[in-house]
Amino acid sequence: TSLFQKVAHFFLKLMKKEDIFIDFLPLKYSIVSFFIYSCAAVFSGLAFYFFIVSLFPDYMSVQNIYLSIGAISLASVSGALAFVVPAGLGVREGVLVWFLQSVLPLEVALFVSVAYRVFFMLLEVAFFAVIYALDTAFSSESKIYQS
Repeated sequence: TSLFQKVAHFFLKLMKKEDIFIDFLPLKYSIVSFFIYSCAAVFSGLAFYFFIVSLFPDYMSVQNIYLSIGAISLASVSGALAFVVPAGLGVREGVLVWFLQSVLPLEVALFVSVAYRVFFMLLEVAFFAVIYALDTAFSSESKIYQS
């Protein structure tokens, strides 16, 4: 049994509740998932770094790549954990500003964090529009073949 199972069992027993069993992924799949998530976090951080460089090339140096990877990763986690705020709105930006103000002026850090949110919202809308258009095209095409 896992450490989580043991801790959960202890507290359930302490509260005189019925024990539960939680089935976790096997270790092999957990390691693969962790590797994929880590790669995604690194690529997300690199995209954030190049986003900043494209807007303000004078402020960011190559040494700030690690900062951008860590900042966007922690900001995303903070936004996800702030479940009382819809989509972490403002939380993610606040964490980004807090990290970025060490290498960027405060106004620039604020602009970058808000611009990044707007940019990704527009990307999500564009992605939805493309999927909707493809779905409409393929569903009308299948109706032609069915008739």
